[in-house]
Amino acid sequence: MSVQESVLLASLRCLDASGDWAGTLRRAIGGDLPSGCGVICEMRQGVLLWRGPTETWFLPRDGDALAELRRMAPDAIDGCTVELTGAYDLLRLDAAIAPGLLSRLGSSTLYPPRGASASGRMADVPAVVVHRPCGELLILVDRLHLAHVLGWLRHLHVDAAG
Repeated sequence: MSVQESVLLASLRCLDASGDWAGTLRRAIGGDLPSGCGVICEMRQGVLLWRGPTETWFLPRDGDALAELRRMAPDAIDGCTVELTGAYDLLRLDAAIAPGLLSRLGSSTLYPPRGASASGRMADVPAVVVHRPCGELLILVDRLHLAHVLGWLRHLHVDAAG
């Protein structure tokens, strides 16, 4: 397991799926946004995850990918990018240990299938879990709750390197 503090993250707010900004955004990412509860899309620039009918989160591979997206799809009346960098920390887990670990953290239902995400509570704090197609699990936790979650992991004897 590893920890990445202040992860790069942006919320893509598309207020009109058939509007100009949505079209610009699709061209910028080279495809469609994920549609439907829990759907994620892996792409060259990073990972997109569906958060709601008008919101998709973007986990860019690096700062350049986020800057490029913002340049190619500038904010408009029908959509915008809201930077969330610094608001969340990221735990990376091998999916093989995740079901048992999540269950011990009180979140047995927070284990999505590969290629999907789920939202819920972990160690009694809100969390978003992304199960990448490669088998890696990404757990996004509000940065204010990271110490609490790491305390629970230490209690469960799970090492966090990072």
